Amino acid sequence: MTNKLGTSLPLLGGLLDRMSPLRILNKHIPIYSESEDNGCMLNLTYEYKLIPTDAQRETFDYWLEICRKVYNYALRERKDWVNSRKCDANSCSIRQEYIISVDTPRPTFARQCFTLAQAKKSISELKIPHTHVLQQVLRQLEAAFVAMWERGHGFPRFKKRNDARVS
Repeated sequence: MTNKLGTSLPLLGGLLDRMSPLRILNKHIPIYSESEDNGCMLNLTYEYKLIPTDAQRETFDYWLEICRKVYNYALRERKDWVNSRKCDANSCSIRQEYIISVDTPRPTFARQCFTLAQAKKSISELKIPHTHVLQQVLRQLEAAFVAMWERGHGFPRFKKRNDARVS
């Protein structure tokens, strides 16, 4: 016990030997002293580094690529909507301006999630990662737009290939 933790605390009393460390991931475990009743508490933290296999890395990279495509598509949809509202209808050039119907609602998180659900039915690539993963990508895009409006951050940028890779 002393060699594992680097401390000689008698209050642990074999608790670590009884617990399965494989089930605990970044969990704080309060351990109270049995001999002293002074209210002292000790927090133990287990940290594990997951090392994926090559096949898992390829799977994660493929999922990240799909997430990047969803993010960029949703950002393009929002950017086109914003650009279509920049100039007056009587002074816009047809060749240089985005023309989207006036009735088209602003793309929001809820609308884009609904569009994503419809796209999952027709595009088989979108069925591979879990739905919540792709919705989280749309949530991050929504957070970027909120940061732009409320905190003055710049317009969100498109994600490039190889930005996020599993190493």
